[in-house]
Amino acid sequence: MLNHLRFDISYTRIPGETRNVVWSRDDDFVDFGHIVPYIFPGKPLRHPSGSYGIMHDSPMGHRLDPDEQMSCFDFLYYATSSHETFEWKFPWSPAWRRVATHMHFTDELVDTVKGYLSRMLKSPEDAIPPVSVSLP
Repeated sequence: MLNHLRFDISYTRIPGETRNVVWSRDDDFVDFGHIVPYIFPGKPLRHPSGSYGIMHDSPMGHRLDPDEQMSCFDFLYYATSSHETFEWKFPWSPAWRRVATHMHFTDELVDTVKGYLSRMLKSPEDAIPPVSVSLP
C-alpha cells in the first residue's frame, strides 16, 4: 500500500517513557496520555540528544525526521488511556465508548460474516439475525 500510494514514511520508535511498564522494553502497551507530550503540534518534547533515531530508511530510501505538525501511529491496538491493559474490555474505555460507536462495516463484510455464521451454525443466511451492539 505504501509503495502504491508513494508514501515516503520513516519509522521512529516511541520513547520508553510512554509504555505502561516504563522499565520494560518488552511491554507492548503504551499510555496515550504519555505519548501526548511527544506529538504535541509545534512544540513536541524532544529527546535530550535531539533525535529519537530512525528505525530504518523509508521505502524510497530516505531517513526522514518526525514531522512537527503530524503524527501517525501504525498500530494503536495496545494504546490505553489508563494503567489497564486491554482496556477495551471495560465499559469506561474511551476508545470503545467514543470511537468504536462510530464504526460501520461494509455490506461486503457483513455478508462475509453472515456466510461464516451460516456455515458454522448450519443455518440459512436469512435466519442469521442482524447484529446490534450497545454499550452501557
